[in-house]
Amino acid sequence: MTESSFGRLVDNFAAWHVRNQDPDSPYAGLFSNLQLNRRSNGQIGLLTQLDASVPDAELALDHFVAAVNEGVGVEPGPVVTSMGEHLARPQLATPRRLPWLQATQMLGTGNPALTNPSLRAKYKSAYLRAALPQEQIARSTAI
Repeated sequence: MTESSFGRLVDNFAAWHVRNQDPDSPYAGLFSNLQLNRRSNGQIGLLTQLDASVPDAELALDHFVAAVNEGVGVEPGPVVTSMGEHLARPQLATPRRLPWLQATQMLGTGNPALTNPSLRAKYKSAYLRAALPQEQIARSTAI
């Protein structure tokens, strides 16, 4: 992946979320995590979940992936290396429907102790409301 294609990927991902952030968006049931790893990992991961009960869920997922990959010039493939706490899951390269609890436990983490329903935890996330500035994206390619 070139520096230019990396920048395009990050920009596409952020811009898609900016365009679809309203609560009444047809994509309101979509969650996605772009896993930007160090070069030594060899892969960038895109973990996406979508409420399968929404009309045309498969088509919505296809549109999302196409928008994120537009102009990147890299063919998407299965995640074959671990990324942080997320294990490699090549079996999920082809989208499939899973019961909510199974999907939540499987995709929440690769650590079975952390998906134990008897445990309690508190998490905090921060979500951008605007795309990352190009200068910040360019600095990320140095990693």
